[in-house]
Order: sequence, then structure tokens, then C-alpha cells
Amino acid sequence: MPDGDVRQLPPARVALWLLAIAIDVLGNTRLGLRHLAVRSAEHWADRYSLVIILGLGEAVISMGSAVVHTPIAIRIVVAGFLGTALLAALWWAYFGWDSSEGERALAAAARTRTMLARDAYT
Repeated sequence: MPDGDVRQLPPARVALWLLAIAIDVLGNTRLGLRHLAVRSAEHWADRYSLVIILGLGEAVISMGSAVVHTPIAIRIVVAGFLGTALLAALWWAYFGWDSSEGERALAAAARTRTMLARDAYT
């Protein structure tokens, strides 16, 4: 991808990505939940927490790599501070309250656990 510009992607690549997304969304809707089962709410919530940690870590790496060749200026420092504050707020919002409440709700939902896990955690 030249210069990180998404608009310069080849149309065939864009079409294949859109096809993959459509297959994923429609396939999950079409197949239903017969083949899925969430047996342990704790395990499910723990695995999702790991995905959140990976996503936040990738955001930290992206913030650092975005300014690696940029001279330090006040706007870069302010943007770095605001980005770090946003990541801290997202971390606190999920791990401070949301993850434990989600796990409790998932554990309490015996019959609809799989549908709740699919809808709430995606």
C-alpha cells in the first residue's frame, strides 16, 4: 500500500475483503448457534480480556510508530498525552467495571449464554 493510503488499494483486493466480511457475517447468521457453546463464563470473559489487552497494546505501538520520524513539537506531545489518557480511560472502563459485570451477567444467563456471549462480546 503506497504511503499508507487505503484509497490506492487495488479493486480486486477491496472486493476480496468485502467478500470475506460478507461470508463471515452471513455465515454466522445462517449457521446459527447450534455448533457453539459457552460452557464457562469465566473462561470466555478471560479470553476476551486478553483480546482487549492486545488491542490496547497495538494502539500504544501505533501511537509510537506514527511519530517516530516526526520532530518533537508541542502538538505531538499533546497528542501523545491525549492518546495515552484515552487508552487509560478505555482500560479503566473495561477492566475497572465492565469485565466483571459482563462475566457475572454471562454466568447468570444459563439458557441464553451463547447468544449473550455472541452479541455482547462482538
